Amino acid sequence: MGDDPRVDVPGAPSGTGDAATVAPGTVILVLGDLGSLALGEDTLAARWADLGRRLALAGCRPVALLPGPLANCSPAVRQQWRVLPWERGGGAGAQSGAVRIARAERLLRLCSPAVRLEPGLLRAIRRMVPPGEADAGTEADAWQSAALSSRSPLGASFQPQAAARLRGEFEAEAQSALEQGDEATRALLAKVLATIRDWRLRGEVGFEVWAEEVVNLGPQGQALLPDLAEVGQAVDLFALLDVAPQAAGIDPRHIGAWLRRVAARATDAAKAHDAVDQALHNATKGTGGYTSPNLGLATEDAEREVMLWQVGDQLCIANEQDVPKRASPLGRVATANSQLQVSPLADKPLRLEFGWRMITRPLPGDADMVVETDREILHLTRMTKPDWASAMGRDGHGLYADVTLRSTDVTQRLRWIPPGRFLMGSPEDEEGRLEPEGPPHEVLLSEGYWLFDTPCTQAMWEAVMG
Repeated sequence: MGDDPRVDVPGAPSGTGDAATVAPGTVILVLGDLGSLALGEDTLAARWADLGRRLALAGCRPVALLPGPLANCSPAVRQQWRVLPWERGGGAGAQSGAVRIARAERLLRLCSPAVRLEPGLLRAIRRMVPPGEADAGTEADAWQSAALSSRSPLGASFQPQAAARLRGEFEAEAQSALEQGDEATRALLAKVLATIRDWRLRGEVGFEVWAEEVVNLGPQGQALLPDLAEVGQAVDLFALLDVAPQAAGIDPRHIGAWLRRVAARATDAAKAHDAVDQALHNATKGTGGYTSPNLGLATEDAEREVMLWQVGDQLCIANEQDVPKRASPLGRVATANSQLQVSPLADKPLRLEFGWRMITRPLPGDADMVVETDREILHLTRMTKPDWASAMGRDGHGLYADVTLRSTDVTQRLRWIPPGRFLMGSPEDEEGRLEPEGPPHEVLLSEGYWLFDTPCTQAMWEAVMG
C-alpha cells in the first residue's frame, strides 16, 4: 500500500484494515482550514500539503473550501490543493497574526453582552460586521481565544476577567458612538443587542437569561436596547425571584443556583440596581464571593439547618442538638439570613437571634402550614390516620403508617412519599453505572403516596399465602 491515500469503507470499524485506495479521478473535497487558522503552527500546513501531494499522485483532485482569506493558506498547501473561498470575500489578502487577533477581539467585544455564546449566535453577529473586517476564519479565531473559558458545542462562556474587560469596552464604544454621532457604530451595536434578544426569546433559555444580560449592560448600552421598558422588567424579575420565587413558577432551589451564577458574573451596572443587588446578596449568603455595594455587606452569613418538631399541639423550632423530649419531627429547612416566615402563624418573619435555642408557636388547627426561608419552602399538611392503618406516627425517617393483617399479628410499615421533584438516574461518571441508569432527569410527583419501607417479609408471605 505504501503512500497510497486510503479512505475508510462506510460502516467499517476504524483501524480494521477494511479500507480502499482512492480511485483515480476522484474529487476529494475538504471543508476545513488546511492548517491556515493555526497561529504559529507550521506542521499542520505541512501535513496537509503532504496529503494533497499523495492524493495528486494517486490521480485524485484535492479541493478545499477555506474559511478565511485564501492568502492565509501557505504556498506549499496551495500548490497541492485547489483552494476555494468558503464565502464571499475569501479572496482578500493575507492577514498577519496580529491582525487576526485584533479582528477576533473586535468580534468578541461585540458578543460580550451575551452570557452564553452559541456558535450560531457568534456567526449571526459576525455576519453583521463588514466583510473586510471579519470572515469565517475570524469566528474560528474568536472561538479559540483565551477569552472563552468553555467551548461547549451548545454554547461558550466568557472567562470572568475577559468578560469584564470586553463588556467595559462595549460600553465605552457605545458611549463614544452616541457622543460623536457615529450612526454606523451605534446601529451596529443596537443590531447586536437586538440579535441577542431575539436569540434568547426565540430559543430555549427564556427571558431570565436576557434579563441578566440587560441588567449587566451599562447605561449607554441599555440606551441601545430595542425596548427600554425591558430594563424595568428585568429588574422586576430579580425582585420577584428574591421575595416570592414560587410566583415565578420555578423550583426555588433552581432559582437559588441560577442567582448564584449570576452573582459571579454581575457587573457594577447590575449591582447598581437595588433589587438586583438585594437578590444576589440574599442568594449568596453562606457561600461568599459577592459583596453588595449598596448594602455594604459581604455574603459571610453561614447557612444553617433548623429543625421543626411537633410537641402536642405546639410547633417547636429548634436546633438539632436542642430537640425536645416526646417530639415528632416535621421536617427541616435551611436558612442563611436566620429568618423564617411561618404561615398562618405569624404576620412577619421569625428572627433567630444570636444564642437562640427554641421557638414555640401553637399549631394552626386543621389548616395547612407553610414555612418559607431565603433558601426553600416547606409545605406541611395535617394528615389523619387512614382507615386501613392500625397505627400512624413519625420517627427519624418521617411519616409512617402500619398495616396489620386481619386475624394476625403480622404488621408491615409504609412510608409517606410526598409530592415534589427529584433527580432520577445516575451521572455518567458514577462507578459501576450501567447504561440504562441514565441520563439523570428531573421527575415530578404530582401526588403523594404510601410505599412499603421494605420488601415483603417472610412473615407476611406466610400469612397471605398460608
